[in-house]
Amino acid sequence: MASHSELRAGLKKALIYSLLSFFLAPGITYGFVTYVFQQMDSDYKAAVQSKIASTPATAAQRDSYLTAAEAYAPSRRCEMRATAKPAQAEALKSCEPYNNLWQFYTIRTAAWWTLVAGAGVFASIFLLGGAAFLSSRAPALSFLVGWRLLILASTLEVIVQGVFAVWLSYWVSSYFFKVYVPKLILLVAIGAGAAAVYAVIWIFKRVRPNNEIEGELLTEQQEPRLWARVKALAQKVGTVPPDHIVGGIDTNFFVTQVPMTLNGKELSGRILFVSLPLLRIFDEAEAEAVLAHELAHFRGGDTKWTSLLGPKLQQFDLYCAIMQIKGVFVAAYILRFYRLIFEFALKRGSRQREFIADSVAAKIASGRALVNALVKFQGYAAYRNAVESELFAQDRRHQGALSIAGQVAAGLAPYAASSRFTENMRLSNVPHPFDSHPSLSDRMANADYPVDEEAYPAIVGTTPGRTWAQDIASIDTVEGKLWRKYEEGFAEEHERALAYRYLPSNAEEEAIVLKHFPGVTFSLRGGKEFIVTHAGIKLPKKIKRTETDFLSWAQITSLALKDAMFGGKKLAVGHENAGLPAGETSVRLYGLKGPEAFANTLALYRQRYHMAAERNRGS
Repeated sequence: MASHSELRAGLKKALIYSLLSFFLAPGITYGFVTYVFQQMDSDYKAAVQSKIASTPATAAQRDSYLTAAEAYAPSRRCEMRATAKPAQAEALKSCEPYNNLWQFYTIRTAAWWTLVAGAGVFASIFLLGGAAFLSSRAPALSFLVGWRLLILASTLEVIVQGVFAVWLSYWVSSYFFKVYVPKLILLVAIGAGAAAVYAVIWIFKRVRPNNEIEGELLTEQQEPRLWARVKALAQKVGTVPPDHIVGGIDTNFFVTQVPMTLNGKELSGRILFVSLPLLRIFDEAEAEAVLAHELAHFRGGDTKWTSLLGPKLQQFDLYCAIMQIKGVFVAAYILRFYRLIFEFALKRGSRQREFIADSVAAKIASGRALVNALVKFQGYAAYRNAVESELFAQDRRHQGALSIAGQVAAGLAPYAASSRFTENMRLSNVPHPFDSHPSLSDRMANADYPVDEEAYPAIVGTTPGRTWAQDIASIDTVEGKLWRKYEEGFAEEHERALAYRYLPSNAEEEAIVLKHFPGVTFSLRGGKEFIVTHAGIKLPKKIKRTETDFLSWAQITSLALKDAMFGGKKLAVGHENAGLPAGETSVRLYGLKGPEAFANTLALYRQRYHMAAERNRGS
């Protein structure tokens, strides 16, 4: 977790890059044109003075000629042209539209207003960022107002600065060196055009939210006692009850009004998610405190604001990511800067809402019940994570049921009595600017029920009497189904991880690696093949001065896919070790289809080998 100083450094870095991306190109453009105008004015004045010196005239006439020369200096002609009198029009023809002088004047004016607009954008960011700190709901309002403004502003900057870049690529070399480089201009134009296209297209891309939750719908018909308790609690809180209750095995309780997908079906309205394993370890008062806290978010309108804000945040984050990936840094840096400011405000507002919901829970249940539930919550989460981490770290494939739920239930009390538990609880209590929840100690103070850490083991190790879980008739069936599905997915992910760990030493390990990294054959012209395997690559020809066409990943020092001279691709393979001559073998890939897939496969299989080799060296 990043420290405060690291976060401040990140924000400072984002600000510096944002300023450079917004002001560097227009600043250079404005400075270049100003310099050129100064040289033009100087040359014009010198020419006028030379002409005056060679013409008989009085001192007063010479002064009037110089005054006129100042007025008609090249840098001022375009400004004067719009208001010129008929007698002056002839003298100002040098600023006809599209000629050189008109170009310099127009581009400098555009650069100036771009700098002004950029300053306005930064002022808007600071105003919106400051406004987001005014109240707990202010971040949502600030973002809903500002996100479109900032995306549109940054997109316009991309387009305008692209024009500056293309114009400068011609004029800088033309002015200083009296030549221009068509290839440079073309490359700059292509890059600027691509950046503009990406910036515009992705404004209108819509995010398909992946709001899928794992669990089972607990209907009122199926679970009347649970619903009766939730409805009674909602009445105490002063809010309407949820439209749906979802039971799951995640270590979490939450409410939302964002549409969610459950088992392929969309749920809309007010949704309450309850953790079935945690309901088993909370006594009735503790469960009431936790659920009152969640229902208080409905009463405060928090879920309404997050349902409005969520899709906008997803859209904004997608746009930021695409601009970064595509190298459109004019947009990427300033969007990231705003996002960091907003994130501070968003999490601050979230912590304030958590305090309010905690106060409601403490009033309805008790401060003691709320704090005990929070301690149990953190203890259970820490121990479950430890159990799963140990299972995932094993270097053999898991066979049969993992019994994660049983291991956690049996080992929670002994874990709570260990020194490791106290240390983990202490670390989880460190506040952080990006935390969406206050620290445990702050929540205890807010509930007016402080508890010393020496008491944590007893709280977590206490076996509850009656629980809300006993009012859920289908809890055993639902939990069993969810744990089976979860453990199957866990075992699959673990097996996939093993494929990255093994340098196969037996048939079982070989089978796992081959399952996830089977040999891939790429057909070439003339019936030849290039084969990529987990062990190495089989070339379509033999390596010079050897009798082999196979190179293991251990022998390969470099791989580079390049354009061949007469079209198509070639692969440069650097190799050494195991008796091979050190050097590079060039492989012409005649007829290769899908060069991108070919390059990705090579990179993936080579990465797998090096990850496994590094792990085996360290073990």
